[in-house]
Amino acid sequence: MTKPVTEQELAEKAVAPRVTKADIDALMARVTYTVEQRPGGTTSTFVHAFLDGKFFLATGFSACVNAENFNADIGERMARGNAEKHAENKLWELEGYRLFTAQVQQNEKYCSDERPCVNCFADQGKCLDSSV
Repeated sequence: MTKPVTEQELAEKAVAPRVTKADIDALMARVTYTVEQRPGGTTSTFVHAFLDGKFFLATGFSACVNAENFNADIGERMARGNAEKHAENKLWELEGYRLFTAQVQQNEKYCSDERPCVNCFADQGKCLDSSV
């Protein structure tokens, strides 16, 4: 079994800016959810996650095969759990991209033809941009 990675371990080994669990937890506190149960007479439940009630992040869903087994409370809890996981993963992705673009803009390098290049190590005489 693989040893889990902890936030403490990540913090101790980090040498550069990074997105933290606290960052994501703060954003998750701003997430709101809407619920759709039995749309079209189905046995499905959908829960949609929105940041600040406006920016769509994710949808979680649950369903059962037989209508006799449908339980609105259980369906909503399962769908919300899925929505929460998907929303958290999306926030990690979006915040990682935000940090990446901020660092690129701060440390922007240029290829020999004066184009901005995120893969450029011009100061080392290298460019990883395949078009150069």
